[in-house]
Amino acid sequence: NKMINTLKNSPCSNALFRRLERYLLSARWGVIIAAAAISGFEGFPGGSLVPVLPLWGIFFLLNLFLSVYIWKREPFYKNKAALLLSIDLLQTTLILLLTGGYRSAFFVFTLLLAAEIGIVFSWNMGVSLLVGSGVWFSAINVLGQTNDLQAYAAYVVVSKFATFLVVGILVSALSEQLRREKAACQKANTVAERMKNLNALFFRLGESHFDIQRTLNTVIENASTLPQVLFTMALLPAEEKDTWEVIASNLEKHPKGEKVELLDLEKFSHCIGTECPDSLLRWLGSTSQTDLLALSLSAAPKRSGYLLIGYPHYEKPDEETFTYLQSLAQETNLALRNAQLYTQEMDHIEKMQRFERLQATFFSAISHELKTPLSVLKMLMPSLTQLSNLPDSVQAEVLESVSHNLDRLEVLIGDLLESARLEVGSVQIRPRPFSLYRHLEEIFSDLSPLAEGKEQFLESKLSENDLMILADPTRFDQILSNLLLNAIKFSPTRGKIRVTVETGKAEVQICVLDEGPGVPAEDRQQIFDKFYVVKEQKALSGVGLGLFICRELVRLHGGRIWVEDRSQGGSQFCFTLPNEVSNEKNLNN
Repeated sequence: NKMINTLKNSPCSNALFRRLERYLLSARWGVIIAAAAISGFEGFPGGSLVPVLPLWGIFFLLNLFLSVYIWKREPFYKNKAALLLSIDLLQTTLILLLTGGYRSAFFVFTLLLAAEIGIVFSWNMGVSLLVGSGVWFSAINVLGQTNDLQAYAAYVVVSKFATFLVVGILVSALSEQLRREKAACQKANTVAERMKNLNALFFRLGESHFDIQRTLNTVIENASTLPQVLFTMALLPAEEKDTWEVIASNLEKHPKGEKVELLDLEKFSHCIGTECPDSLLRWLGSTSQTDLLALSLSAAPKRSGYLLIGYPHYEKPDEETFTYLQSLAQETNLALRNAQLYTQEMDHIEKMQRFERLQATFFSAISHELKTPLSVLKMLMPSLTQLSNLPDSVQAEVLESVSHNLDRLEVLIGDLLESARLEVGSVQIRPRPFSLYRHLEEIFSDLSPLAEGKEQFLESKLSENDLMILADPTRFDQILSNLLLNAIKFSPTRGKIRVTVETGKAEVQICVLDEGPGVPAEDRQQIFDKFYVVKEQKALSGVGLGLFICRELVRLHGGRIWVEDRSQGGSQFCFTLPNEVSNEKNLNN
């Protein structure tokens, strides 16, 4: 109870200022009673221009109405006392004029007005108004004298003027002291509240599970609680240069996901108002009523991000608010840095897990690929010792099987060695111009037996007069053969496999189209990785080296390789190589 009473009586408490209003209301009736008592004992020595009783009645009723107004509306507590002060000034002026000026019993009412001025206005303004009002009432005191001026009139007027000023200045000084104590107390409370908010924000950021989006949403929500903040927004850098993306925002015209090009923004660690880049101010549509505060988020991925805070032009953030916002940005930077480290660690863990899966897949596949031909060769070994005793047809079949499995082993070992050479960078590319048509014909000729075995069709629309390309012929054959072998392997019986060529100004695009099952969308980015095998196609897939070798060879040529679905079903593997004509021009230049 003692603590509660202390808080209620502290300068920060609004209850104290409410009580001042009640004291003023009591003082109003105190001066009315005092005026009535003085007039009852002394009458109106200066004379009265109107009948006293009706005047008293009007004065009483008016102040009764004003008392009800003060009780219900609390104008002093709510800083809306201008109308009440005007009415009190007017009624005091009139009643002094009508009841004898400096000898009027209603002089005590001027002391109430002095107290009201002292409470309502600040020290400088209050003293100025008190002096002006004192001079005014002195003039009214002289003008309101209905009888001849007495010899001591100047003394009375001056003494009443001094009394008016002393009462007003004392009340103004006390009021100013209360206002300053309240401001200091509220400032301390604001700092404590903001520290509490920062601590709460810190815990909430800890609950965001290191998610950048949730982190920034929490920061935006916290900054928006400040009374003078109009909007809050977080920008993070996009892939393009000088481009940022809105990651979190409470401004409707610039929602989350919007991208904007902002020049020279990276030069600022923070900026205020017109110090900010013109491109940023134009994008936000800043007006004379709105100013901007931009704080750098240096821990953002890639480049610095920014926390944008809009506030009214006429209500710039004070030093404490600016410090609070800087602390908010620092906590945001810390949270972003933690989220970034967490994301990197999770990516590292995912890569390690993926490598372990690929390693397990590789050893499983390599074991299978090696075991199958070795088992066949082992099974055929007894037959080789008696080969001369076997019929010719059986001899041919045995030799063909041995040759086929030895070829499989040779290809597998060759792929392993080739992938190892590509990884260490020992593969050299020797590009030269050659006819694409002739090489394609040779590759079709080599692969035709495999395609005919599945009754598949290999076709292209190239003619003998078609273009020349600039590439390493051996490596080009390796790339295209691998893609065609995959197409033959995965296409159904009687399927059609087609090679298309498109020529651009700087590059040639070659695509292999098949009618197989296609590649799932989630596997398209990883299908070119070493040892990666699509789960649904493990039965037909090898060890996952063919497409990896294709990707690396295309990259060494300065091209690109990708896969996409066909609208008619199947897959379309495409790669690009430099255009021979454009490269010749570059060499000549």
